[in-house]
Amino acid sequence: MDLNELLHAHQIAAMKAYRADNADERQNHFDLIALYAKRIRLMRKGVGSPHNGTPFVCGEPPRPDLS
Repeated sequence: MDLNELLHAHQIAAMKAYRADNADERQNHFDLIALYAKRIRLMRKGVGSPHNGTPFVCGEPPRPDLS
């Protein structure tokens, strides 16, 4: 996946989490959100973009400097 595809998938997972019918389904989407966020950060780091900005996921713990 390229960066645009990851950003798109991240947003779709967030919308599906919001619309989930039960806690298990919601958690599955939140797990995907976290996975996509991690991959986005790694990809941004690989191309020299800022990667220690605002967390993608509400409540995500602060990240150490990955430089």
